[in-house]
Amino acid sequence: MYKFISLLITLLILPWLAFSQISFTESAPYKTYTGNYLFYFQSGDEMLGFKRDGDIFILQKYNTKTLVQSSVNTYKDMPAEYLIEYVKEFNKRFYFFYSTADRAKKTSTLYCREINFTTGTFVSQGNVFVTVASELKGSFFVFNSLNDEKLMVQYTLLKTHMNDDINPQTIGFHVYDKNLQPIWETEAVLPYAEKYVQFLTQAVDSNGDIYYLIRLYDKETTDKYSIYSEKAEHQLELLKIEKGNKTFKSTKFTLSSNEVRDITLVETVPNEMTCVGFYNLNSPSVPSFFTCKVKADGSANDDKSYNILASIVRLYENKEDKTIKKDENNPDLIELNNFICNTIKKDSNGDLLIIAECINGYTLRQYDDLLIIRIDQQNNMKWMHRLPKRPFMHGSAFSYKYFSGANNDYVVFLDHEENKNLRIDQIKAKRLKSNETVLTAYKINKASGNTEKIILLDTKEANGKQVYRITSERVLAASATELILEAYKKNNEDVLIKIKGIE
Repeated sequence: MYKFISLLITLLILPWLAFSQISFTESAPYKTYTGNYLFYFQSGDEMLGFKRDGDIFILQKYNTKTLVQSSVNTYKDMPAEYLIEYVKEFNKRFYFFYSTADRAKKTSTLYCREINFTTGTFVSQGNVFVTVASELKGSFFVFNSLNDEKLMVQYTLLKTHMNDDINPQTIGFHVYDKNLQPIWETEAVLPYAEKYVQFLTQAVDSNGDIYYLIRLYDKETTDKYSIYSEKAEHQLELLKIEKGNKTFKSTKFTLSSNEVRDITLVETVPNEMTCVGFYNLNSPSVPSFFTCKVKADGSANDDKSYNILASIVRLYENKEDKTIKKDENNPDLIELNNFICNTIKKDSNGDLLIIAECINGYTLRQYDDLLIIRIDQQNNMKWMHRLPKRPFMHGSAFSYKYFSGANNDYVVFLDHEENKNLRIDQIKAKRLKSNETVLTAYKINKASGNTEKIILLDTKEANGKQVYRITSERVLAASATELILEAYKKNNEDVLIKIKGIE
């Protein structure tokens, strides 16, 4: 299988750019609203924009067929101090979650404010969703299960005595059904002192059960060498808590390697939890990809590992002149080992799609190349691709946007103009010295893995002028063959742009 895939890589991933089928139309301009919170949602032929501009919240409605802004409603009724937690769709309804903290009374409150998508208005002022009689370590987190069967609110209490060697963390959970009616809640104490616990991933399933996968460090070696030392011994454990319980059930979670670089726990079908990620199995420099199921008792089912192909590792080597030093802007896969699985999706045919992204840097985060993998129901890898992507983020919350078509997967991102006319296997632009002005998509056939690079929009040449503030989170699917996005055109005006012909 690997030889077959390796042989096809050059044939499948290197087609020339696709231009001819792509076209776009632009709306009449309308007033812009600036701000650092931009969320967009789509339903049928309508789109909703949620924005904050200073202390004003704006709800905008658009018609994706006519490209007309149908309504604008503004609000200036929020409390003096609050924190935006989430703006999300859940069970085909739309909610704005925010929180406040009363330090004098030592209480924390999560509010939920519903948005009426049809009218583009808030249903009411914020309603109290969760009240905690304590200050929190961090903020509230909101997770949903597969198909929005359950929603979970999670928080961690702030400890009064900060001795991590002894004190365990207390974590609160509130679980709701798909209509946001409360089902159960609890505050549970972790069975281990905080110093020796590293949280790896967490999830809630359709039954409302909660899972935490942790790395548990050995006390003796950790105290001697520190938790950051390779000599600190550790093991993986799965902590599970069910309705009506106040204690975690702990189970050892054994994989082929404990050297886990990244792991994500996700519900892929109702009440079936799957782990995906990377660990050091055969090489410390090039990780192996793995998947496994979680058994009913909370332990790991046999993990299935997949080696990253040598042809993928060497994809951007200079084969003509081996004396040329590596370009720091175009590293090979050995240097791209900090992979995070951002997209995990099981199709109706049983295929598991995984998109992993290499994230480098701390203060200035660099969102680099992607690995995109498709695995069939028998755990056979159908294909694996490395897709070059070297943008530098400018305040965007997402480095790419994923769309699923009938026959193809799409990865949309903003690329550098120097790469516009290059093939997939070519990279020219310097990451920090080039303008990201070309909205680009990789179109990957689900069955064959055949990949095209599509230029969706050159922002410098949109109907003879330049448009601005293009980020991946502003791109939505208007239909099975169309994308839509909002852009700034100067003169305090925005426009809608509809891109046609992607499928």
